[in-house]
Amino acid sequence: MGKREVSPVNEEHFLRLIEFCKEIIQICLRNGVIPIIHGSFASFYYIKDRNIKVNDIDLLIPENSYKMLIRGLKKNKIEYTYVPKWHTLIIKRGDPRVELDSKDFHYFDRERNKELPGDFKDLDFYGMKIKMLSFDSLLAFYKLAYNRSIEDKEKLFKKIKRLEKLKKIDLVMPEMAHISSH
Repeated sequence: MGKREVSPVNEEHFLRLIEFCKEIIQICLRNGVIPIIHGSFASFYYIKDRNIKVNDIDLLIPENSYKMLIRGLKKNKIEYTYVPKWHTLIIKRGDPRVELDSKDFHYFDRERNKELPGDFKDLDFYGMKIKMLSFDSLLAFYKLAYNRSIEDKEKLFKKIKRLEKLKKIDLVMPEMAHISSH
């Protein structure tokens, strides 16, 4: 994804967001924290629909790294808010917003007492090597979020359906290639 194949409808905001996110990723990496991209950026990456808006970038990190990262944010004079209810650190610079979500909280299925599949994709994030949830892990993540959600069920349902539709297309395509080769 080093070169933009498709930009979201809010391209100008998206470009500022990418630069801000790269700065946050650098702070994470300097502190030994390896963030994992999930959320709307990951959906956009897989779906490649220009009509998707990417308003923020969500990163999963171990929750025990928040205090260390907050020191890095303060040192760099970057605004942040910790939301204990959601185990999320919201980082802003004006409009661009990056959310550091607790992998321990958001990526753990408490009903089944297990972490979701740890299937990650290596990603070239505009010149930075980073990890992102694989397609199947992102889908599992959204399904877990849907089951937990009260306010965002409709929004999450739409994301799940778009990903499932894309997955069905990918499952059909190899069969069609095989048929057309005869």
